[in-house]
Amino acid sequence: MSAPAVEKGRLARSKAGRDKGRLCVVVQVVDEDFVLTCDGRLRTFDRPKKKRKKHLQPLIPVQGEIAAGRTIEDHKLRAWIRRNRQLTDALTATGENKRDHSYTPRQVSLIVAVLGEP
Repeated sequence: MSAPAVEKGRLARSKAGRDKGRLCVVVQVVDEDFVLTCDGRLRTFDRPKKKRKKHLQPLIPVQGEIAAGRTIEDHKLRAWIRRNRQLTDALTATGENKRDHSYTPRQVSLIVAVLGEP
């Protein structure tokens, strides 16, 4: 089975950089090597982060407004990322806080267990 592509409207986890471990959504494909990502908190739709595709681990496709290409409000993006209740509860039990900037190895294994291996 091949890995999912880093494409517009896909939830991804950063593998490198200052935002390593953070969940984000790909909002635009710039070229064959770069995409723009937002997380709704530090990187809003007004100022997305330019990332190399190889520095992102694609997870699941986004449903709704983002996938359709419409701009949404940042709080809706944060809510979409946090919507998976099972994952949110598991991460909170490990001490994850909404102010955290990265995930511990245990939290990453929980994310993979809930969302599946990309």
